[in-house]
Amino acid sequence: MKGVRVSTIFLFSSLLIACADISEKTVDRDRFYIGYKEINVESKPIGEQFPVTLVYPTETPSEQVRFGPFEMELSIDGKIAAGKFPLVIISHGSGGTNLGHRSIAFALVENGFVVGMPLHPKNNAQNNEAADTNSNWKNRPLHVSSSIDAILSKRRMSESVDTDKIAIIGHSDGGYTALAAAGGVADTTHVIELCLSKPQISEPFCSMVKNNKIKAEKIENVRDERVKAIVLMAPLGILFKSEDALARVDIPV
Repeated sequence: MKGVRVSTIFLFSSLLIACADISEKTVDRDRFYIGYKEINVESKPIGEQFPVTLVYPTETPSEQVRFGPFEMELSIDGKIAAGKFPLVIISHGSGGTNLGHRSIAFALVENGFVVGMPLHPKNNAQNNEAADTNSNWKNRPLHVSSSIDAILSKRRMSESVDTDKIAIIGHSDGGYTALAAAGGVADTTHVIELCLSKPQISEPFCSMVKNNKIKAEKIENVRDERVKAIVLMAPLGILFKSEDALARVDIPV
């Protein structure tokens, strides 16, 4: 567990550095309890529905609860604490879950952040049929933007979120997602070229290339202007190999 704790502290510190003053508290408390809600989100441009786990600062004491294999100290539906808080969206990797990075989320909440964790449809541990496909790389950034829309549509949350302080943390395909939402222009040609030129590579997406399931395509992601900073954990960077791929990403990373 020591390694997990060190990693959490490192990621938390990285977010504070990347976000500059995004973590500045507007309430006087050392640590918050962790409020918990589940919200359902519809990504209207693509007609996909998915759950988002929402955790947030609360003054209501937590109790031990179990969700599947996970035991956590949470205040289910606890009232959000008074104040204005930054919002962080955590995007899991391909085949992951929206509780996979809960230790990072909980550390952020305790320090005065609201955190949304979407379960990316058809690219999670329960259903991974869209993994390593053009459509998944197009849709993932839309999932994040739709999650932000849904959180801000909740009156109590919208009153408590500082909309000038929104960030994304992403792991692997989630790192791709964060870059894409920040304006990165992806190109699947680089994935195809890599896999065909180096047949010894065992990356899962190379099997999709060999089966002609990945098509050469430039993906012009729509930048979400609300996102002010991103933290990347082992991002799928090959998609951004073009010289100008990250030209529009001008926020702290």
